[in-house]
Amino acid sequence: MRHAVLGAGGVGLLVGGALALAGHPVLLILRPEARDSYPGDIHVKSALLGEFDVDVPASSRLDRKVDVLWVTVKATQLEDALALAAPAVARHAAVVPLLNGIDHVSRLREVYGDRVIPGTIRVESERVGPGHVVHVSPVISTELAPPAPLRGLGAAIADEMQGAGLPCTV
Repeated sequence: MRHAVLGAGGVGLLVGGALALAGHPVLLILRPEARDSYPGDIHVKSALLGEFDVDVPASSRLDRKVDVLWVTVKATQLEDALALAAPAVARHAAVVPLLNGIDHVSRLREVYGDRVIPGTIRVESERVGPGHVVHVSPVISTELAPPAPLRGLGAAIADEMQGAGLPCTV
């Protein structure tokens, strides 16, 4: 599947970097000022995945068809971030939010419709610089809760996460 990550913080860089290292196409969607300082690759230092660099392109908006749109921004930045990933471009993508809380799910469904697959992640990771993430704990766990019509898609996403070394269940 093709992935886009909206929000290149500790969670977004870790998920995007692991998926890209596993061979999946990944696009980072960054604010223009963040894109200007992005080095063109993700550097991951992880207690679970090891240390690696992987080339990942970036754009200031979602400009291509993707299968999965990971929403990993801070909850307080969600409204501004939504402008970077227009529903018209993401209309066929599963939208997987990994944000604190649950209030954002209804908002994302307003914008993207029934393609939202709520997710949770337990991880201790930090963006320490542009494109650079440190994951200090060997613990990471992701859970997806797709509605009934999207269970198969949720399982396929979980399989790709597992294949990238990121434990994930549905």
